[in-house]
Amino acid sequence: MQGSKQDIRVALRQLNKLTLTDAYRAEAAQSIVRSLLATEMWQKARRIGLYEALPDEPSLQSLLAVPGDKEFFIPRVEDAETIAFYSYNPEKLQEGGAFGIKEPTQAREDAVDPTLLDLIIVPGVAFTAQGVRLGRGKAYYDRFLQKAPQAQLIGVTFRYRLLPSLPSDPWDHLMDLVLTN
Repeated sequence: MQGSKQDIRVALRQLNKLTLTDAYRAEAAQSIVRSLLATEMWQKARRIGLYEALPDEPSLQSLLAVPGDKEFFIPRVEDAETIAFYSYNPEKLQEGGAFGIKEPTQAREDAVDPTLLDLIIVPGVAFTAQGVRLGRGKAYYDRFLQKAPQAQLIGVTFRYRLLPSLPSDPWDHLMDLVLTN
Protein backbone atom coordinates (compact mmCIF):
# COMPACT_ATOMS: atom_id res chain seq x y z
CA MET A 1 0.00 0.00 0.00
CA GLN A 2 1.48 3.29 -1.10
CA GLY A 3 0.64 6.95 -0.69
CA SER A 4 0.26 9.49 2.04
CA LYS A 5 -0.78 8.58 5.56
CA GLN A 6 -4.30 9.76 4.78
CA ASP A 7 -4.44 7.73 1.53
CA ILE A 8 -3.44 4.60 3.46
CA ARG A 9 -6.05 5.25 6.16
CA VAL A 10 -8.77 5.57 3.50
CA ALA A 11 -7.65 2.38 1.73
CA LEU A 12 -7.57 0.44 5.01
CA ARG A 13 -11.07 1.64 5.96
CA GLN A 14 -12.29 0.12 2.71
CA LEU A 15 -10.34 -3.09 3.35
CA ASN A 16 -11.81 -3.26 6.88
CA LYS A 17 -15.32 -3.29 5.38
CA LEU A 18 -14.40 -6.35 3.32
CA THR A 19 -12.30 -8.22 5.87
CA LEU A 20 -13.29 -7.34 9.40
CA THR A 21 -16.18 -9.60 10.35
CA ASP A 22 -17.17 -10.12 13.98
CA ALA A 23 -15.83 -13.69 13.81
CA TYR A 24 -12.49 -12.58 12.34
CA ARG A 25 -12.13 -9.82 14.93
CA ALA A 26 -12.85 -12.20 17.84
CA GLU A 27 -10.53 -14.94 16.58
CA ALA A 28 -7.76 -12.44 15.83
CA ALA A 29 -8.07 -10.86 19.28
CA GLN A 30 -7.72 -14.27 20.95
CA SER A 31 -4.62 -15.00 18.89
CA ILE A 32 -3.07 -11.62 19.75
CA VAL A 33 -3.82 -12.09 23.46
CA ARG A 34 -2.14 -15.53 23.45
CA SER A 35 0.93 -14.09 21.76
CA LEU A 36 1.04 -11.12 24.10
CA LEU A 37 0.83 -13.27 27.23
CA ALA A 38 3.83 -15.26 25.99
CA THR A 39 6.11 -12.23 25.62
CA GLU A 40 8.78 -11.45 28.15
CA MET A 41 7.66 -7.81 28.06
CA TRP A 42 4.19 -8.77 29.31
CA GLN A 43 5.53 -11.18 31.90
CA LYS A 44 7.90 -8.60 33.41
CA ALA A 45 5.54 -5.62 33.30
CA ARG A 46 3.56 -4.60 36.38
CA ARG A 47 1.85 -1.38 35.23
CA ILE A 48 0.32 -1.77 31.80
CA GLY A 49 -1.46 0.70 29.57
CA LEU A 50 -4.26 -0.93 27.58
CA TYR A 51 -7.06 0.56 25.49
CA GLU A 52 -10.80 0.22 24.95
CA ALA A 53 -11.08 -1.08 21.40
CA LEU A 54 -12.80 0.74 18.59
CA PRO A 55 -14.82 -1.50 16.23
CA ASP A 56 -11.83 -1.78 13.86
CA GLU A 57 -9.27 -2.67 16.57
CA PRO A 58 -8.49 -5.97 18.30
CA SER A 59 -10.29 -6.14 21.64
CA LEU A 60 -7.93 -7.07 24.45
CA GLN A 61 -10.58 -7.02 27.20
CA SER A 62 -9.78 -10.61 28.19
CA LEU A 63 -6.38 -9.42 29.47
CA LEU A 64 -8.14 -7.62 32.31
CA ALA A 65 -9.19 -10.99 33.75
CA VAL A 66 -5.70 -12.53 33.67
CA PRO A 67 -4.71 -13.40 37.24
CA GLY A 68 -1.55 -11.87 38.60
CA ASP A 69 -0.04 -8.78 40.11
CA LYS A 70 -0.54 -6.40 37.20
CA GLU A 71 -2.18 -2.98 37.32
CA PHE A 72 -4.04 -1.85 34.23
CA PHE A 73 -4.58 1.68 32.95
CA ILE A 74 -6.71 2.90 30.06
CA PRO A 75 -6.71 6.23 28.24
CA ARG A 76 -9.15 9.08 28.13
CA VAL A 77 -9.03 11.92 25.62
CA GLU A 78 -8.54 15.04 27.72
CA ASP A 79 -8.71 17.73 25.06
CA ALA A 80 -7.98 18.25 21.38
CA GLU A 81 -4.36 17.19 21.79
CA THR A 82 -3.85 14.94 24.79
CA ILE A 83 -4.75 11.65 26.37
CA ALA A 84 -4.08 10.52 29.91
CA PHE A 85 -4.21 7.02 31.38
CA TYR A 86 -6.27 6.13 34.44
CA SER A 87 -6.39 3.09 36.67
CA TYR A 88 -8.79 0.55 35.19
CA ASN A 89 -11.96 0.33 37.23
CA PRO A 90 -15.05 -1.04 35.44
CA GLU A 91 -17.27 0.94 37.81
CA LYS A 92 -15.63 4.19 36.72
CA LEU A 93 -16.14 3.86 32.98
CA GLN A 94 -18.76 5.58 30.94
CA GLU A 95 -19.90 5.17 27.35
CA GLY A 96 -19.59 7.88 24.78
CA GLY A 97 -16.00 8.98 25.06
CA ALA A 98 -14.23 10.94 22.34
CA PHE A 99 -14.49 8.06 19.86
CA GLY A 100 -17.74 6.60 21.19
CA ILE A 101 -15.96 4.10 23.45
CA LYS A 102 -15.87 3.69 27.21
CA GLU A 103 -13.55 6.09 29.01
CA PRO A 104 -12.50 6.47 32.65
CA THR A 105 -14.41 9.01 34.75
CA GLN A 106 -11.79 9.66 37.44
CA ALA A 107 -10.73 13.23 38.21
CA ARG A 108 -7.98 14.55 35.98
CA GLU A 109 -5.53 14.69 38.89
CA ASP A 110 -5.93 10.90 39.27
CA ALA A 111 -4.22 10.22 35.95
CA VAL A 112 -1.22 7.94 36.26
CA ASP A 113 2.20 9.53 35.95
CA PRO A 114 3.32 8.33 32.48
CA THR A 115 6.78 7.50 33.84
CA LEU A 116 5.23 4.78 36.02
CA LEU A 117 4.00 2.64 33.12
CA ASP A 118 6.17 -0.36 32.27
CA LEU A 119 4.36 -1.42 29.12
CA ILE A 120 1.87 0.26 26.79
CA ILE A 121 -0.20 -1.76 24.34
CA VAL A 122 -0.76 0.59 21.41
CA PRO A 123 -3.50 0.23 18.81
CA GLY A 124 -2.99 1.51 15.30
CA VAL A 125 -4.50 1.70 11.85
CA ALA A 126 -1.43 -0.15 10.53
CA PHE A 127 2.11 -1.10 11.48
CA THR A 128 5.27 -2.42 9.88
CA ALA A 129 7.22 -5.35 11.30
CA GLN A 130 9.95 -2.82 12.14
CA GLY A 131 7.61 -1.00 14.52
CA VAL A 132 6.47 1.96 12.44
CA ARG A 133 2.90 2.86 13.42
CA LEU A 134 0.18 4.62 11.50
CA GLY A 135 -2.36 6.08 13.90
CA ARG A 136 -5.65 7.85 13.26
CA GLY A 137 -3.98 11.19 12.62
CA LYS A 138 -4.57 13.03 15.90
CA ALA A 139 -1.12 12.14 17.39
CA TYR A 140 -2.61 11.44 20.84
CA TYR A 141 -0.33 8.46 21.42
CA ASP A 142 2.74 10.17 19.96
CA ARG A 143 2.39 13.06 22.40
CA PHE A 144 1.68 10.77 25.35
CA LEU A 145 4.59 8.43 24.57
CA GLN A 146 7.02 11.36 24.74
CA LYS A 147 6.20 11.48 28.47
CA ALA A 148 6.77 7.73 28.95
CA PRO A 149 10.21 7.02 27.49
CA GLN A 150 10.80 4.11 29.90
CA ALA A 151 7.73 2.15 28.77
CA GLN A 152 8.10 -0.69 26.36
CA LEU A 153 5.67 -0.45 23.46
CA ILE A 154 3.78 -3.28 21.81
CA GLY A 155 1.70 -2.42 18.78
CA VAL A 156 -1.26 -4.65 17.99
CA THR A 157 -3.23 -4.94 14.79
CA PHE A 158 -4.85 -7.41 12.44
CA ARG A 159 -2.51 -9.37 10.16
CA TYR A 160 -3.76 -7.72 6.97
CA ARG A 161 -2.78 -4.32 8.41
CA LEU A 162 0.87 -5.28 8.89
CA LEU A 163 2.38 -3.51 5.89
CA PRO A 164 5.85 -3.67 4.33
CA SER A 165 6.36 0.08 4.73
CA LEU A 166 4.60 3.18 6.00
CA PRO A 167 5.38 6.87 5.80
CA SER A 168 6.59 8.24 9.12
CA ASP A 169 7.45 11.55 10.71
CA PRO A 170 10.16 12.42 13.24
CA TRP A 171 7.61 12.53 16.09
CA ASP A 172 6.27 9.02 15.38
CA HIS A 173 7.28 6.51 18.05
CA LEU A 174 8.59 3.11 17.01
CA MET A 175 7.11 0.08 18.72
CA ASP A 176 9.45 -2.37 20.41
CA LEU A 177 7.30 -5.22 19.12
CA VAL A 178 4.29 -5.59 16.83
CA LEU A 179 1.81 -8.45 17.28
CA THR A 180 -0.85 -9.64 14.86
CA ASN A 181 -3.08 -12.68 14.62
